[in-house]
Order: sequence, then C-alpha cells, then structure tokens
Amino acid sequence: MLSREPPAFPEPGLPGATVGLGLEWQIAAALFESQLGILVTDGQGVVQRVNRAFTRITGYEPRDIVGRNPRMLRSGLQPPAFYTEMWRQLREQGHWQGELLNRHRDGSLYHERLDVTAIRDAQGAVLHYVGTISDITREKSARARIEHLRYHDPLTELPNRSLLQDRLQHALQADSRSGEFGALLLLDLDDFKNVNDSLGHAFGDRVLVQAAQRMRRALRAEDTLARFGGDTFAVLVEGLGRVPAQAATLAAGIAAKLRHALEQPFQLEARTLSCGASIGLTLFDGDSEQVDGLMREAELAMYRAKAQGPGGLCFFEQAMQVELEARNALEADLRAALAAGEFLLYYQGQFDARGRRIGAEALLRWRHPSRGLLGPGCFIQLAEQTGLIEPLGQWVLEQACDRLAAWAREEATRELSLAVNVSARQFRHADFVQRVLQALDAAGADPRRLQLEITESLALENLQDTVRKLRELRACGVSVALDDFGTGNSSLAYLAQLPLDQLKIDKSFVLELPQDPTSVLIVQAVLAMGHGMGLQVVAEGVETQAQYEHLSSLGCDVFQGYLFARPVAQNDFLAAHAARLA
Repeated sequence: MLSREPPAFPEPGLPGATVGLGLEWQIAAALFESQLGILVTDGQGVVQRVNRAFTRITGYEPRDIVGRNPRMLRSGLQPPAFYTEMWRQLREQGHWQGELLNRHRDGSLYHERLDVTAIRDAQGAVLHYVGTISDITREKSARARIEHLRYHDPLTELPNRSLLQDRLQHALQADSRSGEFGALLLLDLDDFKNVNDSLGHAFGDRVLVQAAQRMRRALRAEDTLARFGGDTFAVLVEGLGRVPAQAATLAAGIAAKLRHALEQPFQLEARTLSCGASIGLTLFDGDSEQVDGLMREAELAMYRAKAQGPGGLCFFEQAMQVELEARNALEADLRAALAAGEFLLYYQGQFDARGRRIGAEALLRWRHPSRGLLGPGCFIQLAEQTGLIEPLGQWVLEQACDRLAAWAREEATRELSLAVNVSARQFRHADFVQRVLQALDAAGADPRRLQLEITESLALENLQDTVRKLRELRACGVSVALDDFGTGNSSLAYLAQLPLDQLKIDKSFVLELPQDPTSVLIVQAVLAMGHGMGLQVVAEGVETQAQYEHLSSLGCDVFQGYLFARPVAQNDFLAAHAARLA
C-alpha cells in the first residue's frame, strides 16, 4: 500500500486532508503521523518525505533533508562495515532492523532504533525505502546505569565485590601465564563506626567518598580499588615480580602509601577528623587457590591487623609477616636516625684522563646502632616508599654544600667539585631550585663546584618541568649530570632538550669492557653522543686497568671506580688527596 509515490500522502496538519481518500490511505496517513519518526526515500536512497516525529527526534525540518541522502545524519562512530552489512540485508532480504548512534542537527548524539523496509513493485524493483525511527537514548542510558550498578558501588562509584571477584579471577589466570605475583589488600577504616554514630550516616558517606578518592589517587591506573562493603575497601595489584620477598616489599609499600593517604586530616564543613586504616594483605600467583580462598585470607589478615590496634598491617603468610615486622622495625629506626645524627657522607674520588683527582661523589651511609655501617642499598628504597627520602635528600644536599665551603678554604681542595644524587620526590618539589640555592647560600659554597646527578627516568617524568628547573640551576652556576646513562630510554630526542654538563656511563656497561662487543658498542655510542653535544662523559665502576685503558683510548673524560679510589669517610678522603699531591 506504500508503493505509490510519497507526494500522494496527505500534507500533515491540513484539516480534512484525508477526506475522500480510501481506507488504506487514511491508515497510512495515521501511521505517518505516529510517535515514531518516519522517513521515506526513493529507490536510490534520496529522501522524499519525513514526518513530525522525525523532526522532533533529529532536529531536521523537511526542507533540510528532503532531496538529500540520510547519510547526513551519521555520527561517524559506526564503522563502514556496519552500513555495508545493513545494505546487504536490505538487498537480499528487503528488511533491516538495528540500533545505531546518529547526530542531531544541534550536534549532539542520540541512540536510535531503526527499522527499514524496501517497497518493491510487481517486478521486484525497489521503489522506496521506508524507515521508522525511535529515540532510545534514555532507554540506553537507563540500561547502562543498571548495568553499571550491577558491578559498582552507587556511593563511591568504585567496583563492588562482584566486579572485584571477576577481576581477581582474571588476575589469577594472567599470573598463571606470567609467573608474577599479585596482591590483594583489604582496608578497614579505623573508628568509622564512631563517625556514623556521632555525626550521622550522611556525614559518614561523605567521608567514605573522600577516602575512596584519596586511595584512588595513591594507586596506579591499572590497580583495582573496590568497595568491599561498609567501611571496608579492597585493592587488587598485579605485576609485583617473580620473587616472593620482592613482591612482599612492594605490596607493603603500596599499603604504606594508602595508609598515609588516609591518615591526612579530613576537612568536611567546619569539622576536621582523622581516619586511619587497618590493612590485611595476601600475595598470590598462578598456583594460588581460588578467588574465595584468597578473599578469606585477606579478611583473616585484616582481622589480625585490627587486633594490633589502629593502623595495623598484617600479611596472611607468616614468612611475609616476619619480613614485614623487620621492615617496620627498619622504618622506625630510619625515622629516628636523622634526628639522632646517624647518617654521614662518604666520598669517592673522580679523576681525569691523566689520573688527577678533580672532584668526588657524595655517597650516603648510615651508622646503624646495632647493624653497623649500612650502604644505601639497605635503606634508600624504604626511604623513598615512606617519603623519608625528602628530608634525607635535603640533609645530604646541605652537608655537601658545607663540605664544599670547607674545601674552598684550603689550597689543596679548593678546586674540587662535589656531585650529589637527587631523588625524584626531592626534585619534583615546586621549590627545589630555591632549596638548592638556599643550601649553597647558607654554607657560603661556590655553586660552580656543586654538581647534581639526576636519572633518566626522573628527567623524562615531566620533561618540561625538568628543563625549566635545570636551566635555573645552571644559570646560577650549578652543573648537572645524567646518571646511569644507557639504562633507560636514552635518545637524542629528549637528550638534546636537557641542559646538561655530563653523561655518566652506567657501571653495568663498564664492567664488561673490553671483552663484551655489545658493551663496547654502547660505550662508544655514548661517548660519541656526549662529545657531539659538548658534554663531558664519566665512566662509573672502573675496576681494572684494562677497562681504564680501553675507555681512555676512546676519549673518556672522567673516571670513577675502585681502580682509582673507594668511597671513604671525610678524613680518609682528604688524606688520600694530600698523598696524591705530595
């Protein structure tokens, strides 16, 4: 009945438009003015007619679209294959039905359900295509919201227990293939019941939302933070390595970051309150038991942590708990060590190609009251995880400046420079440059004798910020070295942007000289790159005469390692320097 030309349809809204027409046409006219949008094209797909509902849904008046192709409605978000399949079905079956995303005249997107039928003549040729459209945007949004709520907590918008279980199952499968460890942490907010009882559940809900936001910021994007129920949260972490002890250390560090984030005061309206957490933790790998078992382990560990008192942290595995207790004891000692004056600097000489001492690198040592003299490998990672690296790094900087000032007062040492390693957390402070300059000024040290060493990863973390700070420092006379060069993402693309004075070849490459061809090529490339950019090149870890001779033949500028001098205390360093000058 719709096989005739569309102009035979009555004009919409005209009184008596259907008078004198047959029953079929009256029915067709009524359908054409239904709540469904209707679009009629000719056999080539050119629009001939639309109804009022079509205009309401799409925003296009008849004059905007009649005579044009409906493809003008496309959002561009459906792939070409979508329309290829639509037209294949229309040609072969004469009908297509589906959902798609189109664009309203005002530019907004809307979801529609489209039903298209081909109208053919007696010979089977297509005369028209008739499409009926319904706007299902709200329906889709409601369905999406319902689906979201199946797997997310409505208050915090975090994944709920169901989604956590699903992700934990996937993590077990992934770790089975990779052989790496993961961790499941359960956090229970301390004294949260008192918050609800004294301030009301609405206030408590706001605390939960803020707590969730803080924890989310403390985690990596790939970690899962879920609301386990009530005031209990869960964290799923993967990629902790293949060594259980290493995985335990990393997991404990994550727990410490979360606890630190929650311990900061919550400011809600005129009230300030604190809200720590007790944390239970269990490790898993591909050989672990199933999801339910892991969750029970984490819960048991959390209950043990709560029994220890506010802020407790407990591993499910006893061996891990022993390591955790040792780590906690070391952290407590570390926090007290700075105030107790237990740290000191050692100095390892740096020498030019002729064997003359031109400076030194300041290296941190800890005189532990019971464990003796400790190198940075025993405590620096813990200092970084706990944030203690910041005051510790500032202390090293100030001590180095004091030492430079003292050296400047003696004829034998006034030309020596001193290199200091800078941590990423220390460098990222907005006032880092000011802190360096203040330390120099307070000590009365010459900025030209101070050299700051940064790593490749630090330099690349925020290249623009790095370049700005280094330029400010170099403008004041401070020199800059790129440490451990060759172990990170070394490339001319970023290296050319960094204001540097030195490159330090990592000792892992020097160790294999001159017998390892790969190390030889890497060292040659670093020297060529550095010298091409007008930089000095320093070789670290030079231990043998063969290494020194090979590096010297390649034109290396500065040498540091046991062949020349070991790290020693201040007095021994000065004695050794005086002996060389004698």
